[in-house]
Amino acid sequence: MSEWKKRERKLIIPGMDETLLRKVECKVCGNKFIPKKENKYVVKDRLLSGGVQGALNGNGEPKQYDAFDCDVCGCQIIAKERLKEV
Repeated sequence: MSEWKKRERKLIIPGMDETLLRKVECKVCGNKFIPKKENKYVVKDRLLSGGVQGALNGNGEPKQYDAFDCDVCGCQIIAKERLKEV
């Protein structure tokens, strides 16, 4: 039987020790860092539009994602998909 990993459920409180916060790991260089709110930005997915491909797929708006840049190598790390406001 395989062993299930237990989830660590932590409460994040402003002013709490930063070592307890969840770190993000860069897939290119392996650097681990804590994502900060002021470094977050929104990116959009590319769309192939027009022609037969666009007519068959019925392309709508591109998906939006939250992203951060790695502190060491500068590559883009995508965190989560952003949903539309209603």
